[in-house]
Amino acid sequence: MDFPYSRAELFLRNLKDTLADTCNSGMLSHIIENRKTGSLHFYIALLKGFRKDIMPDIVPAYNEFISTNNWDTIEQARKSGYKKAKQIACKLKTMNSSWPSYSGEYRERINGVICRTSNYELRITNYERRMTNDE
Repeated sequence: MDFPYSRAELFLRNLKDTLADTCNSGMLSHIIENRKTGSLHFYIALLKGFRKDIMPDIVPAYNEFISTNNWDTIEQARKSGYKKAKQIACKLKTMNSSWPSYSGEYRERINGVICRTSNYELRITNYERRMTNDE
């Protein structure tokens, strides 16, 4: 049985993208650090689906930013989104290790995305440690 682009697989891909965007070296951090208002507008306009669910604070923060031009609200939403995405990734990793061994392409694809998400999260953490030690 094949489930291409299942909700689970799409959610995991969105989780990985959220981790990438919200980490200290990610796109949203770059937008905030360089005060790229136009890029922020595009980022929010293109934010859809599961990514909005993973980081629900970003849209209210953006709405506040529109009236106050306060980048701190966006930074707090970024940090909150990263923390939530990381918590979800850790829970999924734990759940995945405790699931019975299922076979099939669907299970392998989901497992692959979880592993890539976990590996990506580890690479981000290692990169952030190196950057902190270099400062």
